[in-house]
Amino acid sequence: MEPNTNEATAPKRLKTGGKKPIIIIGVIVAVLLAAYVGLCAYANSLDIFYPNTTINGVDVAGLTAEQAAERLRQEIPEETVEFYLPLADETGDGESAPEGDMLYGADPDAVCTYRELGITEELDYEVSAQSAFDAVQGRSSFFVKGWEYLACLVGADGQLGVVLEPEEDTPKMTLDQVDLSIIPCVSCDRLGHRLGQGTGFYDRFFAGNPENAAMLCRESLLRTIIPREPHDVVFPLVITEFGVYRKGVLDLGRRSPAFRVWA
Repeated sequence: MEPNTNEATAPKRLKTGGKKPIIIIGVIVAVLLAAYVGLCAYANSLDIFYPNTTINGVDVAGLTAEQAAERLRQEIPEETVEFYLPLADETGDGESAPEGDMLYGADPDAVCTYRELGITEELDYEVSAQSAFDAVQGRSSFFVKGWEYLACLVGADGQLGVVLEPEEDTPKMTLDQVDLSIIPCVSCDRLGHRLGQGTGFYDRFFAGNPENAAMLCRESLLRTIIPREPHDVVFPLVITEFGVYRKGVLDLGRRSPAFRVWA
């Protein structure tokens, strides 16, 4: 009787076929790993900003730090700031501008460029651009650079120097729950008068109790005279890269050559 060839070879076919999916998966993983390592090597070799990178809204993608500094020098001074003045309670019934609250019109009362305000003349754009490059691309490890490049490529990252609004589910706090607030500004004077975006958010929040707040500002952005309104809050502390000003006087006890603040 002749042996059944099909029955004899069937087990061998099943045994050989069981390894194919594992081999295919292994090849795919190896290719993906090799591609990612290649991407990391490519990102590590770049001396230009990654795709979709912006600094304070200025597109610097594909530029070196020196080229980015030149673009910042051209565009930042021409950016505009809108100023809104509070509406008056013309009816006298407290409804158009309730007591303890301030209402603003839909259109700004004035629009000025940073150049017109005189607060960009002494900015060191080379240092700012190089610091941004080093912070994002110059200090990451080799295997992290590939992921960062991909994040910028798809637009999930790359905005530098941009303060995002809080998420909707961010816990809200009252002023008595805050130990210390660091307040940004467009400019200020050493006495604590602040120049902001003109919307009055900080004035309303700190009205009557700004004692636990300090403004953060570059020394080069300090001004002798800041336009003021009766409702403007005066902050007791101004922090610059030179030290801390208390009511206009530099606190020498807190001054340190090693202390540097980048606003």
